[in-house]
Amino acid sequence: MTRIVVALLVILGASRSAHAGWECPENHAESIRGIEAYARTPKVAPEPDFLCAGDVAREFAPRVAKACAKIIDRNDSMTDSCIDLAAFAGLTQVGDHDIFQLVADRKENALDYPGGFWWERLTFLHEMGDPRAVPIIVQQWKDTIPKAVKKHGNNAVTSWVMWRRDAAKALGDLGGQDEIAFLEEQAAAAGKAKVVKAACEEAIAKIWKRLGVR
Repeated sequence: MTRIVVALLVILGASRSAHAGWECPENHAESIRGIEAYARTPKVAPEPDFLCAGDVAREFAPRVAKACAKIIDRNDSMTDSCIDLAAFAGLTQVGDHDIFQLVADRKENALDYPGGFWWERLTFLHEMGDPRAVPIIVQQWKDTIPKAVKKHGNNAVTSWVMWRRDAAKALGDLGGQDEIAFLEEQAAAAGKAKVVKAACEEAIAKIWKRLGVR
């Protein structure tokens, strides 16, 4: 039994844009097998398998690592998809490849809403669960503030709200006491963006709880 991916596929709590007509097997482990087969014999690029496998990447992390090591070694058309999948699996290293650095080196514009969720960098940094992502996220946030003041289009405004919301969630999971003051500042500066203020406050509470203070 399959389900048709029409517009959005929910992956690890986030919405990922998909192409109409792609089908995901109800047992997503089948997608992992498709990727493993491609790793052994690169014939038709299994793009739907990579999309669907995101649901179970963390569960099958060792298999993702083994298959993607071969694919990234080849540096073929599925290399970026394997980097994405490895990040969803929580892997920061695959074979000789530094997945964290490959993701960190990507460019991302917080004022250009990609639709659904932050596909290029932010979501993957969050999913890897590596605290090294914290200064990267904070710096991008700081760097974008003066640019956001000059942007008034609907896309830029929406994008900036969604990016800050997701960035706050990532800092809540990965940040420490040093990030609390920054999040407090951003909550106060959120203005009409109530979703940003709420995300910052939730992140602050999460950090305090993780530190065992509250």
